[in-house]
Amino acid sequence: MGIIKAGRGAASAVADARGQAAGLAEPGPVEVGIPGRSGVTWLDGEVLGPGDGAGAVVVAIASPRLPENWPTDRPSAILAVCRDAARYAVDVVVERASGPVLHCRPVGAWQRVQRRDDVRLPLLVTPLAVTRGAGRDGVALTARIRDVSAGGLALRTAEEVTPGEHLRCAFSLPGEPQPVEVELEVRWARGSVTPTAAHWLAGCAFLPQDRTLADRLVRYIFAWQRALAAARHRSTPD
Repeated sequence: MGIIKAGRGAASAVADARGQAAGLAEPGPVEVGIPGRSGVTWLDGEVLGPGDGAGAVVVAIASPRLPENWPTDRPSAILAVCRDAARYAVDVVVERASGPVLHCRPVGAWQRVQRRDDVRLPLLVTPLAVTRGAGRDGVALTARIRDVSAGGLALRTAEEVTPGEHLRCAFSLPGEPQPVEVELEVRWARGSVTPTAAHWLAGCAFLPQDRTLADRLVRYIFAWQRALAAARHRSTPD
């Protein structure tokens, strides 16, 4: 089992001077929203590259398949991607489809629909490891993760931590086969001490800010949010 390590290295429109969304049509993961009577069905896909015409995008559906009753006469859809730790979406018309490959023409500009700071997942899990210090000399901390965002996470620790301190953390996302290993900088911390117990809550940022990790976390968080919304919809009486 591998470990993903952080490398070193409708709201506002995000179009560039040419009217195209810079970087959003690059090859990579995309979500395709198919409007229906019961809401939008989201399918996993891949951007293959730019299509014919300004802003056009060629997309391949990965899973599940397109709905059998999906109209074939220039249907509408929604494309959503995660870039730079934020989520962007655009309405499109599917000009033509060749099996699972869709040739899409945007209707309007890409829009940032959720900012990075808003993309946060409540996640009460025990990390695989949290240490203070480098290498084998690191001191293990007793900690729990409270939530995860594209740029960092919140930790509850039994030991005191202070702003500016660096930590190492390894954790698993539920349902994900590969754990995540990151370096953290404590940005803020507040403690609660009583005669019988003590704990600290710390907000930590990933170091360095890694686009690949951030985009992976944003996609995971939105998938979790969609699954939760679908579960709520199924549990709501007609």
